[in-house]
Amino acid sequence: MQAGELYAIDLAKVWPKVDRALEGKYVLAWCVGAADSSGFASPTPYMTFVVADGFVESLPKKLPHDLTPRVLVHRSPNVTAIHSVPDEAPPKGVTLIGKLDKLPRVHGETVFGYWAAIVMDVHYSWQRQHESPPKPTKEVRKPKPLDPRKLLSGWSGVHAKALRALLREAIARKPTKAGMRKLVEAINDYNDANGSFIDTAEREALMEALESIAAAHDLDMLTKQLDSWRDW
Repeated sequence: MQAGELYAIDLAKVWPKVDRALEGKYVLAWCVGAADSSGFASPTPYMTFVVADGFVESLPKKLPHDLTPRVLVHRSPNVTAIHSVPDEAPPKGVTLIGKLDKLPRVHGETVFGYWAAIVMDVHYSWQRQHESPPKPTKEVRKPKPLDPRKLLSGWSGVHAKALRALLREAIARKPTKAGMRKLVEAINDYNDANGSFIDTAEREALMEALESIAAAHDLDMLTKQLDSWRDW
């Protein structure tokens, strides 16, 4: 391999685990020259490569005029990686396109590795750019404060006392959907046993109390069902 040589890398052939959206795509990479492998425990000489930004859908027939170094956004801080690969015959999926007359100037971070590592960097950088934004966390609603002493506060008399007792008993049991239905049915039975005394004013007060209890226990969705369960 020589400085200036431009190669096309078939992403899926070089690293089969690449994201499916990148299958059939190529990236271009040019050789910068010999790597400084001092301190790197390998007798094999290495050559450095820079990957161009963007993707191509097929092997280019002509050398491109402009090549921009790819910035890897999955690294921190974001950098242009200068990859070092063994100076030996490239693997299947890496094709020599030609030789550039002039090399783009590059300032980056040298990374020792292999051809598949180049594709992995492209893969993870692409995923970072296309990952879905985090879903907003669902707001946890706090139960509305409920003071049992204020239920049916505008009523007086024996019926008010009896119904207030039913409401407070239901609250003490921490109402569920089934519990709310039993409460409404208990009010139905009391109303039937006492001459169907519940009229418009009483009905509105009772529904307001029932809806307040449901809301305080995160059962707001029962509003229509509360109405369907009552027979007063």
